[in-house]
Amino acid sequence: MSGIFGRTVAGFMIVLATSTAQAAEWAYTPQGGAGVEYVHNPQLVPSSASSYAASTGDANATLSADIAKHGDGLDLTIDPSLFFSRFLDHSLFDHDDQFLNVAGAYKTERITWSAIANGARDTTLTSEAGVTGLTNSNGRHEGLTLSAGPTVQLTERLSLSAQGGWQANHYADSGQTGLIDYRYTTGDLRGIYALTERTQVSLDASVAQLSTAQLSDKPITYAAVGNLTTQLDEKWTATLAAGPSFVESDSGNENGVNYEADLQRHGELLTLTAKVSRSVTPTGRGVLTRYDQILLNAARPLSERLTMNLSGQFSRNRDLAENPLLQSSAFTVNYYSLQGNLQWKFAMNWGLSLSAQEQHQSVGASTAPGSSGNSYRFGLGIVWNGNPRRLM
Repeated sequence: MSGIFGRTVAGFMIVLATSTAQAAEWAYTPQGGAGVEYVHNPQLVPSSASSYAASTGDANATLSADIAKHGDGLDLTIDPSLFFSRFLDHSLFDHDDQFLNVAGAYKTERITWSAIANGARDTTLTSEAGVTGLTNSNGRHEGLTLSAGPTVQLTERLSLSAQGGWQANHYADSGQTGLIDYRYTTGDLRGIYALTERTQVSLDASVAQLSTAQLSDKPITYAAVGNLTTQLDEKWTATLAAGPSFVESDSGNENGVNYEADLQRHGELLTLTAKVSRSVTPTGRGVLTRYDQILLNAARPLSERLTMNLSGQFSRNRDLAENPLLQSSAFTVNYYSLQGNLQWKFAMNWGLSLSAQEQHQSVGASTAPGSSGNSYRFGLGIVWNGNPRRLM
């Protein structure tokens, strides 16, 4: 899989160049930023660890673009982004990350074909925080997720969708960290019925299989989830979903319940998202985990030029089975992050950003004592939001 992210990026750039030559409907919106940051314990390790860094600083920069084409039944968005970070005293923490998100939909009278591709080339210092907990190194991580399928409008209120997905993760510098490459294949069938103009229900049946090169076990997950989504008024939308899940593997079977409760508000004075969920998901340990998560995001303008953003996340990741590569240890990773950000728009396209973040991660194993670490970040940066432009 080495180099798969680079080949994917090249392929999408060729598609973009060909489409650009054929049509003038393409437009893009560039964005960028640069700043400085103070970081305490960037690896979220215990203070007794050899890699513990009490304090350090870095300079960073970001560059991204929202590229889109709409019309003639085809909607296509391409969002590439780059992130660079250079630490003053600890070059081993440096980042050089690339991301690419592509989404497309082709609509006919009764059928909509959609596809999504997400690629990431980052480091384990960020990809494993709160997931496997293995943040004691800064090795290269590459990930690619693909999904596609049709949605058929059977009647005015009833639609049926099918989707196939594939996910691959590669750890180029895994060494003795315990991280292993894995692939995750999914299939999903959903029926959606509109009860009213504001309320719809759906039933979702899915199957997924995890596979790794190092382990012979290929656990399969079966799940069925019922979903209710309703628009409470012009600003508020609520979603409730729940259903059983069943995991079948060589090490044993496990039953559980997947669920999600989601509340969103979109308004001029406040934008809010609150979410509580449980799901079965793969990780770089090569096993399936039961993933519990609580998310809260809020944005509020304090004046015409000043905006405040607050976000919080708590998650718990518990291995469903013991991993033979890790001496038969089953892991639990607890993680939380609290972040605040103030953005001051001092010119048409320019702004200043002041941010603060606290992170905590604890990792416990069934055959070894647990460990935990805290991290704090304080950043100051300048942000540029470009105007939409046409691609000629």
